[in-house]
Amino acid sequence: MAEHIKTTNGYLPPTELNQRKTSRVKMMIPIQITGYDAQQNKWQEMSRIVDVSLVGASFNLKHDIVSGLILYLSFPMPWKLRQYAHSDPSYKVYAVTRNSIPLPTREYRIGVEFLGPKPPQTYVEKPWTIFDSSVWRGQERRRSIRKNIKEPVWVEYYKGFDQLVGLEQGCTEDISKTGARICVQEPPLDFNLVKVFAIGQRFESLARVTNQFVGKDGLHRLCVQFTEKQLDV
Repeated sequence: MAEHIKTTNGYLPPTELNQRKTSRVKMMIPIQITGYDAQQNKWQEMSRIVDVSLVGASFNLKHDIVSGLILYLSFPMPWKLRQYAHSDPSYKVYAVTRNSIPLPTREYRIGVEFLGPKPPQTYVEKPWTIFDSSVWRGQERRRSIRKNIKEPVWVEYYKGFDQLVGLEQGCTEDISKTGARICVQEPPLDFNLVKVFAIGQRFESLARVTNQFVGKDGLHRLCVQFTEKQLDV
């Protein structure tokens, strides 16, 4: 079960910052990211910021990050966007992962929300803990309108970009331009990406699973977000 994040370090939360300007600024500045994988191993990776705001940032990684994982970031944040450490050359901040989108470059676009200079207490004890990321407190993201359309599809399950671990037929329950909810029999236990083929629509796209659950009928539902193209519905 995911932990709920509680911050008690005096850092101004994004809910309050929403009353100010929180638009993201595009810039290419170096960033060092530190995290832990599911096997409790520590890793570090260097990258570059894609965009940044008062409340969060995005950057590309070779690591696939699970939503809710806390990362430790170090980068030369512009002083106008800082909430502390205004005179330090490097801005060090803990952040929770909000999304991870696969890219054609075989990297992942990571979106994070800043937590502040100190992590939640649970992180200190178990830094690989997955925290509740169901609520985004930054800028609102637009959502495409979903339509109740039943469409037979094939779903390929991947671990990473290359390792195919399963294939089965399913059926959509609702569809939008950017995603769908798909009913399937039994997905593999270990996968992080899917490729969706809608033969009738002549459509195929790599997709990120944003949620999955078992319905009252015992069948699995995959909520997916298309990452390569949009569906014409």
